[in-house]
Amino acid sequence: MPKKKVFHAHAYDGIPLEEIRAREKKIEEIVEVNGGEIISREREQISLDTLSKEHARAVADSMLSLVSQADILYVDLSIHDRNYIGSFFEIYEAWSKGILIIAYVGNTGLENNPFLQYHTGNMLFTGYQDSIDCLVQALNSCCKFGFILERKKDILYETEHFFVIPSIGQLGIEGYLLICSKQHFEGYGTVLKEFDAEFETVLLKVKKAIEQEYNAIPSVFEHGPKGGTSMDHMHMHILPLPKEKDISDFLQGIENPRIISGFDDLREILGKGATYVFAQNMKGERKIVEVHGELESQYMRKQIEHWLGYEGLLERTGLWNWKTHPDYTTYERTVARLRGKI
Repeated sequence: MPKKKVFHAHAYDGIPLEEIRAREKKIEEIVEVNGGEIISREREQISLDTLSKEHARAVADSMLSLVSQADILYVDLSIHDRNYIGSFFEIYEAWSKGILIIAYVGNTGLENNPFLQYHTGNMLFTGYQDSIDCLVQALNSCCKFGFILERKKDILYETEHFFVIPSIGQLGIEGYLLICSKQHFEGYGTVLKEFDAEFETVLLKVKKAIEQEYNAIPSVFEHGPKGGTSMDHMHMHILPLPKEKDISDFLQGIENPRIISGFDDLREILGKGATYVFAQNMKGERKIVEVHGELESQYMRKQIEHWLGYEGLLERTGLWNWKTHPDYTTYERTVARLRGKI
């Protein structure tokens, strides 16, 4: 597993240099012991207000560029009477890139700040050690899904090898879930064949719960590795479309799909050096298209959003991108309605 890059954001203007370096060293040691690396540069002990507009902009742009390269943003907002404008920009930059954000706010009361609640996904900690424990978990997780599994946050159902969570990018569709593998597989086509029966049981349970709660037959899809996926950890999408639609129709924008009998077809395609997009429609028919080269990120979500808009079922655009448009409101409704139902 490659080293995770951590950007450590904190106040430094007007703080004694020794205190700044002590804070940085402590986090750096924790990150390195857990196999990560710090990419935030040592900052000059100056106020941006004292710089020329051009120099201040260059310093700010340099920091944001580093933030965008990180896997984790750990931000310390624990000092009272600070506006943290620079850190807020860094948080927004990380959020817009889908980077995991962990914020330590101490007893500043910032845990109640709506901007922080939204853009960190409520990953706000008043206790320093709690924030460090979270950072350590993130460093030792394979990816965001592995991190969710370790923290046991909003897991609606789990078996020996799979777990079920709501999609952050709900697209306004309550009941939109993901089945994820506990072990790190890049797509279902890399999942061990011996897990197929267990997965089919989980999928059946999830579909049944959605049908009972939403009176809708859910559709299923997955982007294979580099086949439009935005996360390189196996996750199968299951969602109750608000109107009858054959989800496999969206595959035709790539090429004519073919019906498959089982998941061995996915493995066969990967074995040839290609990738795939898989879909299961409301009738239970499973179809696949073979993809050569990389497919645009979140291809199926884009197609679903376009269709929803065309049908007048979606008022806003851009929701296909869960990184920049997480739908926490619908997410919470999904959790409340499906918890204990699968």
